Amino acid sequence: MSAHKAAHTYAQALYELAFEEWLKELRAARKRLGQDPKEFVALDDSSTAFAERQAQLDKSLPDGISEKTRNFLYLLMSKQDLHLLDEVIRDFDNMVHGQKTARLTAQVTSAVALMGEEQEVLQATLQKRFGSDLQFDYNVDPAVLGGIRVRVGDHVIDGTVAKKLQALKEQLGISA
Repeated sequence: MSAHKAAHTYAQALYELAFEEWLKELRAARKRLGQDPKEFVALDDSSTAFAERQAQLDKSLPDGISEKTRNFLYLLMSKQDLHLLDEVIRDFDNMVHGQKTARLTAQVTSAVALMGEEQEVLQATLQKRFGSDLQFDYNVDPAVLGGIRVRVGDHVIDGTVAKKLQALKEQLGISA
């Protein structure tokens, strides 16, 4: 290996190490926030005072999150963009690790785990719409009651029973 190539390899390693802590903390925050899907909506809701949302975010974050990561999350929240955290993490990871094109991920949430043929049919359908290099992240959330919710970038397809019940309540003028 040439001296120039070796130096570049070491520099790339340093660059990646410099940002790994950011990625680690952002992923930990996202994991904790992902335990309650309604939390993203509440934290992005500008009708609630920023200080109140900030306090709620602080309670939700795992211990040991650095001030710089907190401040970044506050910034996203102040712009009502906290819901973009998954995409920010994915794109940042791609930048840090030198991937030239960001791959889209379909986040699939269902009340029960999807298996075999169910996953294959869903994947084929979504790949036709979003591209064959689409990645899949499956999550189980009993609160959806039934059906599935798919998020690919800014696109959300919500065919959950919970969403249908909410829409019916709104049509009937029922609160709570």
